[in-house]
Amino acid sequence: YLRKNRQNFNDAWFLMPAQKRSLINSRIIIRSRLKAIKEKNISYAQRVASFAASTNNDRLLARRGYDLNLMDYYKGVHDTPNYLARSVNYYDQYLMTVSVDSVQRADSLRKMEMFANASTSGSKVMQPGGASILTNRVSFSPVTQRYAGELNDGAWAFYTFTKDPLYVSKALVWAKRANEFYDNPASMDTYARLLYRTGQKEEALNWEEKAVRFSKERKAPAKEYEDVLAKMKSGNAIDNY
Repeated sequence: YLRKNRQNFNDAWFLMPAQKRSLINSRIIIRSRLKAIKEKNISYAQRVASFAASTNNDRLLARRGYDLNLMDYYKGVHDTPNYLARSVNYYDQYLMTVSVDSVQRADSLRKMEMFANASTSGSKVMQPGGASILTNRVSFSPVTQRYAGELNDGAWAFYTFTKDPLYVSKALVWAKRANEFYDNPASMDTYARLLYRTGQKEEALNWEEKAVRFSKERKAPAKEYEDVLAKMKSGNAIDNY
């Protein structure tokens, strides 16, 4: 409907900031994908995936958007065989080919640039007695964290969806790479569980202990990880997946 008259659409669309346009597209994609899942309509899901691809001028990002949306559709309708097969292609093609070192270097440079810009654009805050200090807030979200989160999501989904050795081995590789990108207790826990499932108990214990330790250091709840750790030590099943 929005795009029936392309000229009118473009005149209105490109007056908006890029961030707002991106948000609108994201909402359209998410709601439309949910509609496709609810109706179990693969044709509509493919249209949504094509729309998602069209919102990116970069050809790689366009293909990635298409593949991600179809993968999420199959997950949503519980079509496990298609979801697992598409996930292997998605994570191996778009995430496992990315160099951890290059992303970490890019994050480091971006962080330095952000703090350098912040130091020259701070705002003055008056203190008691008439003195003032220059303050600024910098919000930094590392790209490595995003890669780690996405890889962990894939590894966890495979852990909960299947016990097929081929897919479990894939999940193990993804979980390991997630921890190479970024230190996060959830990723450590996923990796530990997969190690335990594949019979690598000592290594599993090391990683679950690490998840507990990191959670406590960050003042985050650690009980779930502690419970898993206790079950690992006793040699019992750690969950119902």
